[in-house]
Amino acid sequence: MYGFPEQIISILQNLYQDSKCAVRTNGDISEWFNVLTCARQGCILSVVMDWVMRQSTISRDFDLIWVAGTRLTDLDFADDVVLINSDVKRLQQLTTAVEQEASKVGLSVNG
Repeated sequence: MYGFPEQIISILQNLYQDSKCAVRTNGDISEWFNVLTCARQGCILSVVMDWVMRQSTISRDFDLIWVAGTRLTDLDFADDVVLINSDVKRLQQLTTAVEQEASKVGLSVNG
């Protein structure tokens, strides 16, 4: 499911290469600036974050018991992730696992 063909990777790299943004406020547009990190909202790269989170939590007991017995480990949207645990030591272990898995696909954690 997570095997990405080289052509798709190349397309995504080209999509993000030399990206620029501007901020619109009250009808005015700021100067354009280079985007160095992040995924665009709604981007397919959120699938990569899903893979990182699944790999980070597989075979590990990091989650909390949530509503109606369901389990909760994280809240995420595009490239923003909130890790959840009631134990500081286990939260650090989860953070380390996410950092390790993210590095396998060229991503890094920024706190």
